[in-house]
Amino acid sequence: MVLTPGAVWAADDTATSATPTMPAATEQQKTPVFPDLNTAASWAREQITQAKEMGWIGGYPDGKFYPLNNLTRREAAIIMSGALKLELPDKTVSSYPDVKVWGIKEIEAVKEAGLMLGKETGKFHPDDKITRQELAIILVKAAKISTEGKGDNLTIKDAGKVWPDAKPYVQAAMDSKLMVGYNNYFNPTDTATRQEMAVMAVNLAKVLEGNSTTSEQAGTVASVTADTLTLNGQSYKLTDAVKGIFNEKNAAALKDAQVKVEVDGAKNVTKVKGLELMAAGQAPAEGEPEFSGNVTLDGNQANVEGDVTVRANYISLHNLTVKGNLTVAKEVQNDFEAKNVTVEGNTLIEGGDTNTVVFENAKLKDVQAAKENVKVSFKGNSSVETVEVAKNAELAADQGISLPKVTVKDGVNALKVNAMIDELILPEKVKVEEVISNYEEAKNWIGKVNGEAHAYNTYTFVTEGVPASVEARELLSEAPADGKIAAEAFAGVQPVKVSLAVDKDNAHPYEGHVRIQPSNVEGVQLWAQDAEGKWWDINKTGWGPAEGFKLDLNLKTDVYVVAQEGTHIIPLKLEDVDKKYGTVNNVIAQKNFELKAEPKAEKPADNQDAK
Repeated sequence: MVLTPGAVWAADDTATSATPTMPAATEQQKTPVFPDLNTAASWAREQITQAKEMGWIGGYPDGKFYPLNNLTRREAAIIMSGALKLELPDKTVSSYPDVKVWGIKEIEAVKEAGLMLGKETGKFHPDDKITRQELAIILVKAAKISTEGKGDNLTIKDAGKVWPDAKPYVQAAMDSKLMVGYNNYFNPTDTATRQEMAVMAVNLAKVLEGNSTTSEQAGTVASVTADTLTLNGQSYKLTDAVKGIFNEKNAAALKDAQVKVEVDGAKNVTKVKGLELMAAGQAPAEGEPEFSGNVTLDGNQANVEGDVTVRANYISLHNLTVKGNLTVAKEVQNDFEAKNVTVEGNTLIEGGDTNTVVFENAKLKDVQAAKENVKVSFKGNSSVETVEVAKNAELAADQGISLPKVTVKDGVNALKVNAMIDELILPEKVKVEEVISNYEEAKNWIGKVNGEAHAYNTYTFVTEGVPASVEARELLSEAPADGKIAAEAFAGVQPVKVSLAVDKDNAHPYEGHVRIQPSNVEGVQLWAQDAEGKWWDINKTGWGPAEGFKLDLNLKTDVYVVAQEGTHIIPLKLEDVDKKYGTVNNVIAQKNFELKAEPKAEKPADNQDAK
């Protein structure tokens, strides 16, 4: 008899609970849930009935369950996705080449959950039979049972047949009653049957139901090891979700920390709900880098589901996502650093000093600077949505970082700015030069003030003759020492005229020194000639001397573009440079140019038949 899959393990739409709740045990129904239920072992019939009532399993098209049939990997994936209520991805094509139609979504779901993966061949082998030891691994992972210290004490008679890597899972499965043996044999290499899978699914539901009772614990950290957290005299086991924060490397940063954690029924710490850091570092030794004396909490990409508060000096936060708010509290009177930190709530700066509160490669939403004379710096690839300045302070940002919106509150009269600001919001009747303490230096870095275009920082790139596409060609060799390039090298290349201009309504001359700096884009050369007749590939060298030049609004430079085949994005920056040292102060304007280089069109062959 050939059986088609049908709804063999189809889950009912009526089962909706993320953590299964088992129905109360009842007497065997008069009408069996499957006509062949009596062929199942007596110890499996009740669980088969319960699994059917939970909507986890169904029968074959003929209505039978076939409890003694061997279990396939596909069937195991489907029952696990149903029992765990995994979210099914919206996919119609499997990531495995050997999975077709039936079970695609369920197999992708258990893959994403890390419960069942493909084999070394890159295939899933959905119709392969699944062994009892393989099932032990899947069930223990699904139940999130710790395997720490397990595997060496297996007392079953056939322990030697268990894979070494599977031994901790087999012991954990047996200890938790997810699986049982027979006469002290586990039979690890035997193929699991459909009735066994039904029993194990019910056992899994009971374990999950027991672990679903959570509580919130709060207190002072007494100690932390690789596997345990001691809080208020009680030791708790650590799950992988929190080990990024609670580990021995972070012990110094966590000394006397106030924490709030979520604990399950098995006394496992499953979430960090709040964190207050109380342990101070020290000032850097003379000649050592800033923050080198800081005590560091490295989150290893873990999450704090609530708020984080820093209450001591010289603390660094690294590689952490804060789902709530981040507060640098009043107790902080010295350096604070946050690196690779994401804050999904607000960031409140009530502490810090003039020697900086630094955010490097940070992703922030609303930032409030509420400490007198604090310096807040944004470095690297940091981004921030809004900044509110409530006290006299300093804002600084690396080249390439722009603060979209900075709001200045009443009473602020000395805000130092070393950053590009898209829009500055000031109190009514307050002039920008009355608030920005270094206005003459910073006036070109402010885009709008209270919604109106600022008289400065309106410079942008103006180009003429930019073609939709250019003919792809081989790049020229570097210019010789004298900078001379034969004119025929640019034969057929139409120059692009690049100039700089201010906003049409604000023709203010730029008072500083500037230079033009493209990014070094592979496969593209931008050739331009200087006043002495020398040619330079400004894609690599930039345009203008290191110390910059005074901006001439009427200047137009012919730039000859030579590009290899492909589509190129060329970022072009107008930089303000220090005339004395040649260092870049800030980016005044930036614009991306798209350049498409296409092969030379072939000349059509002559039509020999033409008369």
